[in-house]
Amino acid sequence: MVTLFLWLLNPAINYRFSHPEIIYFLPLAGIAIYFAYKFWGESSSKGNNLIMDEIHNPGGGVPKSMAPLILISTVVTQLFGGSVGREGTAVQIGGSPGANVQQMVWPYCR
Repeated sequence: MVTLFLWLLNPAINYRFSHPEIIYFLPLAGIAIYFAYKFWGESSSKGNNLIMDEIHNPGGGVPKSMAPLILISTVVTQLFGGSVGREGTAVQIGGSPGANVQQMVWPYCR
């Protein structure tokens, strides 16, 4: 999924540079991202802190919606000229499925 993220990021950035006027729509993109997290994000809005909390105190759970939401929201933010990093996104994209696999396997490891 991280490969998909990087694959989508390149055309988004290239499109933004070839169409600089798209930056005027960044506030609308931000509002759309806000509502996406509000309706489908559960606790995903905590981001990397949620992943770190789950590492230190397992059991809280990482929502399955975290990986697709962070992937889409980061690409959209980059497309419209927002400032977001790739590293935190990669951690969340990897941490969400990893935490969900751990929840499925953990009962059998006790």
